[in-house]
Amino acid sequence: FIPKDTVLFGNSRGTFMDPNSGWPNTSVFNPERFMKDGSLNVPDGFIPFGIGKRRCLGEVFAKANLFLIIAGLLHTFNFRPVPGDPPHFEVMEGLTAGVKPFKMIVSLR
Repeated sequence: FIPKDTVLFGNSRGTFMDPNSGWPNTSVFNPERFMKDGSLNVPDGFIPFGIGKRRCLGEVFAKANLFLIIAGLLHTFNFRPVPGDPPHFEVMEGLTAGVKPFKMIVSLR
């Protein structure tokens, strides 16, 4: 029984990282898993913005902004690892997962 006015949060990390989720090697960063024959192929089980009538209204806005920000950064700067100190992709736990900070050399193109 869940009391009235209780706020519930779905565990998307648990959904995506569960070894039984159907995703191969869930702990490995592998963007190629979304490519098939050179085209974008997003599986139905990938639902970072929710599903149904409660789906995030900001999905299109968020994706457009991410594209513009990342494209602008890549157009303006070169990003290189610090010699002898390659980037590490250790996960930082919290309400949302992220990568722990690491050092890079950033220079104008």
